[in-house]
Amino acid sequence: MRKTMKPIAIQEIPEHIQNDMGTIYAIHFPKQGYTSDVGIIETANGTYVVKRAKGERFCASLEKDAKALTCLSSTTLPIPTLYRFHEAKHKKEAWALLEYIEGEPLQQALEKETNEAKRVST
Repeated sequence: MRKTMKPIAIQEIPEHIQNDMGTIYAIHFPKQGYTSDVGIIETANGTYVVKRAKGERFCASLEKDAKALTCLSSTTLPIPTLYRFHEAKHKKEAWALLEYIEGEPLQQALEKETNEAKRVST
């Protein structure tokens, strides 16, 4: 059973992340985000993805994702740029600000894959 995550309200986004993005016009919530809240945010400066994880386990997972993106940023793989990672330990929250790349989420692509060997190896 899929866990339903609460959407992100603009006032919950840390101020320095809001400053990085500029004026926020809209937030959309895709049907994804198993370990974090995910928002696609349209701003004066472009479109971004914001992720918020709650609790030690999910914060650690988001931090690992952020470190992986940083390591992969020097490759030619089409991965989103990590603009900022912020951990608020007193709230047991972590935030990531990412480049928005139009495309199909990995989960959807895997669900469509009919070749079991390909689906499992990914």
